[in-house]
Amino acid sequence: EAEQCLQRALPIQRHLYGPTNLHSAMTYICLARLDLDRDRLASSEANTLQALRLHEAVLPPKHRSFVDSWATLAKVRSRQGRHLEAEDLFRKSLALARETYSSNHWVVTALQVSLAPSLAAQGRLAEAETLLVQAHKTFDASFGPNDSRTQEVLKAFERIYALDASKPE
Repeated sequence: EAEQCLQRALPIQRHLYGPTNLHSAMTYICLARLDLDRDRLASSEANTLQALRLHEAVLPPKHRSFVDSWATLAKVRSRQGRHLEAEDLFRKSLALARETYSSNHWVVTALQVSLAPSLAAQGRLAEAETLLVQAHKTFDASFGPNDSRTQEVLKAFERIYALDASKPE
C-alpha cells in the first residue's frame, strides 16, 4: 500500500538527507493527500503542516512548492468547515500560482475550482459560479469536454448548488 511505503520512506530520507529536506516534505504532502482522500482530516492537517515547516526551512518564500502545500491545507480547512481560513489559503496559493506559472495555467484553474465550494459555503454563490464558469471555459478549451479536469468542474457546480439548496431561506 502507498501509505506504508511513504511511511517507510521518511526515516530513510531523514537518514540520507538530514532532518530538514525536500524529499520528506514531498512525502508528507503525499501522505496528507491520502489522508484527505480517506477523510482523516487531523492526520492530513498534521502532515501538511509538517511539509510546510520543511518548505519554510529550506525554500525561498515564493517557491512553487508552497502552492501545493497551501492548497492541501486549504482543502483540509474546507472539509473541516473552516471556510474563511480555506478561502485565505486558496487565495494565497492562487496568488503564488499566478506568479509562478501564468494566469491561464491549469494549476491556477484547478485552484479556482477548489476555491469555489468554500465561497459557496459562505453564501457567495455568484463568486463561486464565476470561478467555475471561467474554469470550465479554460479546461474545455485546453483539454476538451471529456477530460477529467473539465468533468471535475461540472461536479463542482453540482456541489455548490447542493450547498446553496441546503441553506434555509
